[in-house]
Amino acid sequence: MAQTKPLTGFVLDSLNRPIAYANVVAINQSTQKIAGFGISNNEGKFKVTLLEGPSYLIRVSFVGYRQYEQALNTWDSDTPQLVILKQSDTQLGLVEVVSEMPVTMKGDTLTYKTDAFTTGTERKLEDVLEKLPGFQVDEEGGVKVQGKTVDKVLIDGKPFMDGDTKLATKNLPANAVDRVQVLKNFNEVGPMRGLDTNETLALNIQLKDGKKNMVFGDLTAGVGPQKRYLAHANTFYYAPKLNVNFIGGTNNVGEQPFTLSGLFPIFGRHGRTCYSCWIPRTGQWGGFGNSNGYPLQCQFARNKLSSLQSQLYPIRQVEAYGLCYRFHVKQRLGKFFPAHLLEYRTKQQRRTLVFL
Repeated sequence: MAQTKPLTGFVLDSLNRPIAYANVVAINQSTQKIAGFGISNNEGKFKVTLLEGPSYLIRVSFVGYRQYEQALNTWDSDTPQLVILKQSDTQLGLVEVVSEMPVTMKGDTLTYKTDAFTTGTERKLEDVLEKLPGFQVDEEGGVKVQGKTVDKVLIDGKPFMDGDTKLATKNLPANAVDRVQVLKNFNEVGPMRGLDTNETLALNIQLKDGKKNMVFGDLTAGVGPQKRYLAHANTFYYAPKLNVNFIGGTNNVGEQPFTLSGLFPIFGRHGRTCYSCWIPRTGQWGGFGNSNGYPLQCQFARNKLSSLQSQLYPIRQVEAYGLCYRFHVKQRLGKFFPAHLLEYRTKQQRRTLVFL
């Protein structure tokens, strides 16, 4: 079985200054297909992981510079390659070449053509992002690009459910994604965009033709002994002028419908209000405190929660936002001293709020 080996190096200009976001492509000479891809960071450093054995053609390109090419048969993973790019005299011809590359850079916008990196087996947006060079996706759906945290996600230029990265990465279907744009110095106020003083990082997901109107999401259901049950639905309707999200969950197995990290982004701009409405003093679902300082431990829990969120864009630059949610918690709580159960108590909470 062939083993992989990293190819590392630096991309510099003729004055030995690092060039960030340069495209580094390794083409298998036998198959003439892209075998590896990377982009240079702010220090000009790149890394491409390749299979040992085949011969490769290394191509490095960046807007305003001549394309660099070098045949490569063997290399030392501990010895970085040095790539010097020279300025191009013919800008038009270079733009035509760069437009065919998997990654392009224009101003503060870095654009990835996702088909160059995916295999068709990806289910969600997070699976696509994990295959793009420079991207990291954590278990909660948070995204980093070149080590910097992404603050907001847009779809075709508009915030998706208040721009929450988790809802987008965990739910948007992979086969709908055409391009992923990294927007540096992002600002929702048009005239303020691109200012160097703004360090906000955003992703803009460009959808494929035919995927501009769609319904997507996930359903989960299960039953067990002793009349245990669990059900959860997370569904979306997306259209250029209307976004609707319904999230509902119910169970009697003690699982919370949402974690705190997942709950607040759903309510977006109303997260602070929701917190004051129902999150207990301990900051944990069902962790009701008591005046004696002893914890109340949950013996039984039945949780129900549903939310309906919508965003409407009737005309350009105008957004209408609505949110309605309801939850019901029933728990049997016991007060514990060391090795002694002294008290049982049942506590219920219900809230129905509507925001417009």
